[in-house]
Amino acid sequence: MPADSRFCLPAFIEEAYNQDMEMIVRNVKDIDGGDRRSLEHVVGRQLSDSQQVIIRVVELAPAPDQATKRRALDDLAQLSEKGSQHREAQGVTEAEASEALDEAIRETRRQQRQQAG
Repeated sequence: MPADSRFCLPAFIEEAYNQDMEMIVRNVKDIDGGDRRSLEHVVGRQLSDSQQVIIRVVELAPAPDQATKRRALDDLAQLSEKGSQHREAQGVTEAEASEALDEAIRETRRQQRQQAG
């Protein structure tokens, strides 16, 4: 999978994520004219007989209430502040920390692609 392709989920999350999905697979050549035109409208381009259409239907989790969102935002702000304090105490600049984080993300994605490939 190329580096710029879809976001990679860790295997244990992807398994749970896919577990609650209903997947519908249809060969384009088997879809009648009206339905095919509707699908082409949805995907924004013509489909060819050599393709398949795959649709996943999922149940959405209820949206968190405002209090839950606020607590999560507060927790994130506290974590960020602790990280900044630790970074500063170690004499690491914000730019260095940002580059280290970017490098860690790239390496994690590379490892995930290797495991998937």
